[in-house]
Amino acid sequence: MLISRNGGRRIEMVLPIMAIVMSAFTMTRTLDLSNIPSLIVSLIGLTAGITFLLQRRISITLLQIWIYAQIPAISRTFSSTLINGQTAEVKQAVLDTGQSLTFTLGLTLNSYQLHLNLVPFALLILFRLTQVSALVGGTATIKKLREHSQLPDTAPVTGTVLKRTTLGKEKHWLLVQLHNEMPHNGKAYSYLLVKPKDDGVYRRGKPGKPSYLVMVPGLNQVKDGVNRKEDFLFGGQGVVSIAK
Repeated sequence: MLISRNGGRRIEMVLPIMAIVMSAFTMTRTLDLSNIPSLIVSLIGLTAGITFLLQRRISITLLQIWIYAQIPAISRTFSSTLINGQTAEVKQAVLDTGQSLTFTLGLTLNSYQLHLNLVPFALLILFRLTQVSALVGGTATIKKLREHSQLPDTAPVTGTVLKRTTLGKEKHWLLVQLHNEMPHNGKAYSYLLVKPKDDGVYRRGKPGKPSYLVMVPGLNQVKDGVNRKEDFLFGGQGVVSIAK
């Protein structure tokens, strides 16, 4: 029995929708080609959000590009003479691709402002949630990691990623429904929780990551909120990969 993805979908939809809205708003100010780099980043953001809604895997890469491209905020200030003969200070973007929401810090050298936009660093938090949630539905392969595993000798085992969940203070665990029951200490388990040891994120089609494994007695034991570690049995370690 597979569980609903509605809760996970709500979380993972936040960043793609932000990308669409922020990029569309920014484009209304750059269609005059006054800031071509910003216009290009806006197009990437729109494409990223739309492809995510269409469930295209390239959307994750595009979202990452959209976020990192917003970090530089370089501009210059110069004097310009108006029609009435008055002089005004004009600020011109050199490489400033912030999308609607910006908060910059930096320094000024002569007429140049060398700043960093801090908003993308906040977006990276949402990106990680989106990246993990996008693994739902993928096929996980779990192999033995030397002696540090309770996996059977018939490993590797495979299963379907059902959802992202929180265990203790750690938010990026994945609940996997095994394709075949796995025996352990006289019991048969159909579910595992897995998480990379390096606190990173699994990527579809990439080499497996050494991971912590936690045995799950039953599907109802994994709650949508915070789950207590003491309610589960540690299953050792394994190498986990997620297929494309």
